[in-house]
Amino acid sequence: MTAQSRRGSALAAAGVLAIALLTFYFPGHTYLQSDTQIYVPMLERIENPSALALDLSATRPHLDYTLYDELTLAIRRVTGADWREALMAQQFACRAAGVLGIYLLAGALGLERRWAMLVAGWSSLGAVVAGPAVLSIEYEPVPRGFAVALTLLALGLACRGAMFGAGALLCAAILYHPPTAAPMLAVFVVLAVVRRQWRSLAPLAAAAGILAVAAHMQAGQTEHQTLFAVIDPSLAALQRLRAPYNWVSMWGGKILWQYPLLASIALAALWRLRPRATPLWFAGGLVALGLLSVAASWVLLEGAHWTLIPQFQPSRAVLFVELLAVVLASCAAVRVGQRRRYAEALAWLTLVFAVPQQARLLDFFSPGLADPLIARRVLVALCCAAAFAALVRFRLRGWAWPLAAACTVAAFFAIPRLGGVENYPAIETPELRALSNYALENTPPDAVFLFPGAGHGLEPGIFRAEAIRAVYVDWKSGGQANYYRDLAFEWWRRWKATMAAGAPPPSAVRYRALGIAYAVLNPSAQPPGWRPVYANSAYALYRIADPPAASGASGEKLLDLCPKRDRRLGAPARDRDRRGGAGEPQSFGHAPALGASHGEGRVERVPGGGRVHGFDDVTGLEEFDVGISEESALMADL
Repeated sequence: MTAQSRRGSALAAAGVLAIALLTFYFPGHTYLQSDTQIYVPMLERIENPSALALDLSATRPHLDYTLYDELTLAIRRVTGADWREALMAQQFACRAAGVLGIYLLAGALGLERRWAMLVAGWSSLGAVVAGPAVLSIEYEPVPRGFAVALTLLALGLACRGAMFGAGALLCAAILYHPPTAAPMLAVFVVLAVVRRQWRSLAPLAAAAGILAVAAHMQAGQTEHQTLFAVIDPSLAALQRLRAPYNWVSMWGGKILWQYPLLASIALAALWRLRPRATPLWFAGGLVALGLLSVAASWVLLEGAHWTLIPQFQPSRAVLFVELLAVVLASCAAVRVGQRRRYAEALAWLTLVFAVPQQARLLDFFSPGLADPLIARRVLVALCCAAAFAALVRFRLRGWAWPLAAACTVAAFFAIPRLGGVENYPAIETPELRALSNYALENTPPDAVFLFPGAGHGLEPGIFRAEAIRAVYVDWKSGGQANYYRDLAFEWWRRWKATMAAGAPPPSAVRYRALGIAYAVLNPSAQPPGWRPVYANSAYALYRIADPPAASGASGEKLLDLCPKRDRRLGAPARDRDRRGGAGEPQSFGHAPALGASHGEGRVERVPGGGRVHGFDDVTGLEEFDVGISEESALMADL
């Protein structure tokens, strides 16, 4: 290797690491705001079987077909890191791998090194894939996010001809999250068989064997996932309520039309690039499989009612349609710009910078510029596109290269600040942390807690992970209805009894009978005669077993400890007018700003005053608003 080649490799490595670091600012990163709320308690219980023994979700880990738990536990034991550090170390390494994969793919499509690095930067601005509700760059350190990044690196290596290395990286992706790696696996196996590259298949055979052994030896398992059965009508009704993102018929027409449009853009970019056969087959195959996955999900879930589909979620492969549309459009913009077709380059780049700002891309056409937020985001996309289209003209010579690099860095700050994009709310507060610390240090390890006023908020899940205490029921843990039938109905029984709209008034006697030891409520709603064992400005903790402090209070009743809830989403009724009647989710203890959503996902106002779907749940999914009518209908069905 020559000195110039070594210098180029060092600069490329520095660029990849710099982009990976920038992604922690935007799209960003979170911990205990989505999937890790479920994964961390599962890991805690695997490490310490006496912990969370009465928690509904932690005692039923769905970790059979992944090495996520084994690898995280190994890092923790070797380094002494806590869960957050062990997971974020993997997250950074995988994000860097994903950036490198896009860089290699852009090079395989014919771009020079510098342009390939810029394309890697533009494509790392992230995308929210509406419908199946998945992210091109996961905010949380979860198996799916690791697998997407490793699959991208496998794609980049395969397109550069390094099939054995691609097979090894694909093996790693499969060991983290097989469903995410499945589309790339299908294309890879077909191409390897056609070309008789048998050696490249060896790592994949090893991955299958390792997963089989890991599933057989999974620690902490109390209920096994049912893969080959039919979803009965009652479970289907419950999954539609709690996990509508799996059901293609519930996505809506605008979302369904978005992906054929993006697939057409990706194929048009491929036609413009005219790459060699290998990149053409891999990119084209992934786009085709991503589009077909939506139809496959509809047939197999809504037609055949196959229990595997809510667990495998094939429709998430549509992620590769949107991701490759961005990467290929970026490469096409560079190619046509170098041929002095600047208007076409501007068009390609406008899409590239629009995708990170808007999950529902057809909103750019309807309501379009009539909505001020949409107009603002269009302006940001056009400004970014125009700046880079102008720089293409100078072919990154002299001063143009550092300017282009600076503009790429600036895009990571301009989109969230000028485009008004906030990917997730800040819900972990000092008050919640203090409550968790108090419970950890002052309550029995086997105590069960309930947050009666939390509604669909994520605070109970944060508390579960930080306090290492069981939560009787919360909205987020219901996401495991995708995996376990018995858990699904037990979760619904608990939700209906204590948290659902129209639930019977709770009492101390009934709570004790359910095994609930503590209730967490808003301190402003303290009932006469009751005294909390702990309180701060946002939360008051009541021990259910405690008798009332004064004779004027009923020892049987624990109702009216919080204001009358909005029957739709569990929010205090006095906040309904302030939200403009839009029915926004209410965070327990802290009322979010209008248009905020809880969970993993974008905080984004829908034109006309509604809200864009926020992301929730252990499958990383999209939480649709659930109203009183839907919950009541399900109560009747069940």
